[in-house]
Amino acid sequence: MKTAKQLLYLLIIVLPLFTNAQSPNTSSGNSSIIGGTPIDIRDAPYQVSIENSSGHVCGGAIISDRWILTAGHCFIGISSPVIVHAGSTDQTNDSIGQRIQSQASYMHPLWGTGSLDYDIALIYLSQPLQLNHTVVPVEYANSCNTTSVDIAVGNNVHLTGWGDTCNACRMTVAHLQGINIPIIDRTVAMGINSAYNSQYNRSITTNMLAFHQVGVNAASADSGGPAVIDKNGQKIEIGLSSWGEFPQDSLPTVYINVRNHANWIESVTGIAINPQGVDLYTKDQPWDMGFPPFTSINPWTSEDIWVRNQNDGIEEHQNPEYYAQSGNYNYVYVRVRNRGCTPSSGNE
Repeated sequence: MKTAKQLLYLLIIVLPLFTNAQSPNTSSGNSSIIGGTPIDIRDAPYQVSIENSSGHVCGGAIISDRWILTAGHCFIGISSPVIVHAGSTDQTNDSIGQRIQSQASYMHPLWGTGSLDYDIALIYLSQPLQLNHTVVPVEYANSCNTTSVDIAVGNNVHLTGWGDTCNACRMTVAHLQGINIPIIDRTVAMGINSAYNSQYNRSITTNMLAFHQVGVNAASADSGGPAVIDKNGQKIEIGLSSWGEFPQDSLPTVYINVRNHANWIESVTGIAINPQGVDLYTKDQPWDMGFPPFTSINPWTSEDIWVRNQNDGIEEHQNPEYYAQSGNYNYVYVRVRNRGCTPSSGNE
């Protein structure tokens, strides 16, 4: 394995089987999804709505059953506690999903010093989320699960949120929106802003990521929401919505570079997404992040375990077949993941 996120495969040859098994925008309000398309929460099950008594105020991402990652500015003028609404495509429908009150909120210690570099916060929930197909943690980017290649200029990322869908809407939407948008060079992003407004003088620093594509963007009420990549089938949050200049459908949107704050996230939450050494596991459910204990009642239902009627390695389940004394076999494949920081040799 070249990286800790590459996959190993175990092949088990099975003799005849007898049964078939089937952002706010600090200069122009909050930040939101413009030019996106409606998506289902199952397409971004890590996305949550952060709400106060007036309703949705920001987005956030689930990084464990008790922790939510969001933006520091989401707490400006908002009294604690807040409600985290998870597992619902429609953020206005309180009867769907899970709504849990925060127990504590943690701003980065350098947030509020006048620098947007530290526009990041964590919410600790008063009780655990019940993880399922619509409520799934996302990994936060760190030096083990990502490299500079993963956040290189030109790479597409997935942005999601319930914010404004046009520059002057000033209204959140009920249905979750999503877009794919490329990463652009920070100096190029500043140049685009300067060309539009000669008075522009805000820096986009190495603690930030800039995305840009005319007609699509993050905008008001998407603040704190995630920018996610898919690496070897694992969803990783590389950014969270922070700010942008107006008009939001024409100028870059700026996200906090989560990878640069991984040590702070781990120090607050105690969640070491990628511990030292080799740490192999198989997902027993899609929301399994490799943390013990093993709780699946029917582990064979895992998407990491599948059957083939021939030894071809294709990752698609086939019903086992009984070959009475024919000498044929069924082949069971098990996908083995490494959540450790040390690359696997493949022989563990």
